[in-house]
Amino acid sequence: MKKTISIITTLLLILSCDTPYYELDNNVDTYIQDLKSPAIFFHPHDYKVNMNDTAFVQIYALEIDSAAGMHLQVHYDWGSVELDTVLSDDFFINSDDTLLFYEDNDGILDLHLFYLPNETNSVNGTIALCVLVFETKSLGESELRFSAANSIVVNPRNEKIQISQYGEGIIDVQ
Repeated sequence: MKKTISIITTLLLILSCDTPYYELDNNVDTYIQDLKSPAIFFHPHDYKVNMNDTAFVQIYALEIDSAAGMHLQVHYDWGSVELDTVLSDDFFINSDDTLLFYEDNDGILDLHLFYLPNETNSVNGTIALCVLVFETKSLGESELRFSAANSIVVNPRNEKIQISQYGEGIIDVQ
């Protein structure tokens, strides 16, 4: 009898241990898998919007360890879309000691994000940094791209963090 109970228990344990399957149901998941971290990217990657409407595009950081400050330069097709404002996002949730400012010069956007982290604060996953709010001005596609040469991310000791990849985005005005 003990042998039968032992066999049944063993079978139950073996048959109940399945490898979990997680469906990638977030539209960012597939795009992120193609990026080499640490990375910075736009979400959504391809934003479709109507003429005379507003486009909301987030900038995300992917697995950037201990980021404390960033200067990101974004190029976009000025005339096709026009920047209305930049809003803070999840990067700023854990602290009151944050600063976001920007300067927009006819298609060249300079974003400055500063965060005073502590030992527990780092971007070890994916986190939204800010939201770019654009007004659409003409039909067509407006490419969004980072200038790697003019963008920098630093840690709390003001040491440069090497970004492996900068994603691109498109605002498609229809």
